[in-house]
Amino acid sequence: MHKSIVAVALVLCMILVACGSKELSRSKAAKLIKEKYYTSQMIQDGAQRTQITEMKGSLVGQSGNAMIPGYNLSDLRNYEKAGWITLVVRSCQTGTCFVDVSLTSKGVEESKGWKKISNKVWEVPIFQREFVEVTGITSSEPSSAVVEFTSRWIPTEKGKEMGAVPSAPKSSTANFRLYDDGWRLVG
Repeated sequence: MHKSIVAVALVLCMILVACGSKELSRSKAAKLIKEKYYTSQMIQDGAQRTQITEMKGSLVGQSGNAMIPGYNLSDLRNYEKAGWITLVVRSCQTGTCFVDVSLTSKGVEESKGWKKISNKVWEVPIFQREFVEVTGITSSEPSSAVVEFTSRWIPTEKGKEMGAVPSAPKSSTANFRLYDDGWRLVG
């Protein structure tokens, strides 16, 4: 009987010591990073977006050098492939084109879920940030740590319709400090 009480007391002490661990594990760091930087609202707010505008006789660039910021013929062709717009190219010369753009019936239905910027202009989220993993933890003193982690851009459902693919993982760092109640992300 006495041995079992001692054994229970030792196990209880080991549990209490383990719960108060001063070590920052990869899983704990990942949890804290996700809680601070990868909430659904922050992911939504930080999404990369494109704009869709209905226009008539507007000048756009034929390639990446758009005359209207964010618009060029290849972007418009992607929106057309997704079934969101009808694109009519009136004429092209010297790297620019005059175009008419109108929403298709699919585009009108889809636009109900897009953020309306102004009359006939919508913002469409096409990429969002995704946490991948913690890749390392370094510490030069017991009460602070630097955590290296990777994240990447992944296409939203609308981005997938346009043929977008995930980006390669990108490395970032986060600073942690140990307080009396545990590790916290700082900065």
